Amino acid sequence: MTKPLRQLGLTVTAAIVVANMIGTGVFTSTGFQAASLHDPGTILLCWVIGGVVALCGAATYAESVRRASIPVGQETPVPPRPQ
Repeated sequence: MTKPLRQLGLTVTAAIVVANMIGTGVFTSTGFQAASLHDPGTILLCWVIGGVVALCGAATYAESVRRASIPVGQETPVPPRPQ
C-alpha cells in the first residue's frame, strides 16, 4: 500500500491562514462585545458597521492604487536615498 500524497498548494494554504485569523478574531472579539453590550442586536449592528467601514477602507485603498501612476502599497520597497 502506498502512502497518500499530502500536498497543499499556495491557495489552500493561504485560505487556511485567512480562515484561522478571521475565526480567531470573530470568536475573541464577540465575547468581549457580549460582556459589554448585553444585546445581540447591538452586537450585530457593531459587526455590520465594522464591515462597512472595512469595505470602505478597502475600496479607498484599491482606488488610490488604481489612480497612482507609480506602484504604491504596503509591500512597495522604499527606494534608496541618493548619496
